[in-house]
Amino acid sequence: MIVSDGGQAKVFLIYILFGIGCMLLSDWFYVLRKYLGNKKWQINLLDALYFVAAFLLVLYAGVKFNLGALRYYQLFGLAGGMAIHKLMFSRLCRKCLDALFVAIVKLAAFFARLLWKAAYFILGSLFSMTDFFELKTLRWCHKAKKRAKKVKIKKQKQQKTVKKRLKMI
Repeated sequence: MIVSDGGQAKVFLIYILFGIGCMLLSDWFYVLRKYLGNKKWQINLLDALYFVAAFLLVLYAGVKFNLGALRYYQLFGLAGGMAIHKLMFSRLCRKCLDALFVAIVKLAAFFARLLWKAAYFILGSLFSMTDFFELKTLRWCHKAKKRAKKVKIKKQKQQKTVKKRLKMI
């Protein structure tokens, strides 16, 4: 496919933006690596995820904006965008992403605590209701047992009196 000079410049600028996007993604994974751990398998996993995500991002750009054709100016644009981001914005982005990650973790912890308190309240209410019904049931059973004893005692007394009368006869 033959692309005009204006189209090539447009694709070049788009690839510069995608290079900056790849480096933003790299900074995000750097912040994740900072908080998730420094074990070798974790670093390798995060690096593999980064390369897959960056590859998919560049592949999307190639298919969307240049019909899948790969030209040298696209690679230069990608490298230029990465260099621009690394030299100008990387430190600031890492600080901002670090603060954003901490805020997201704090917000998630807040919602988790809120959810736990709500579940604790609901389950506590449910269990206190079951305790209430259990207590009422136990009291009812205890009263029924006392009544049964009274009835049994009365029947025994009646039987004794009947036996006494029979003996008298």
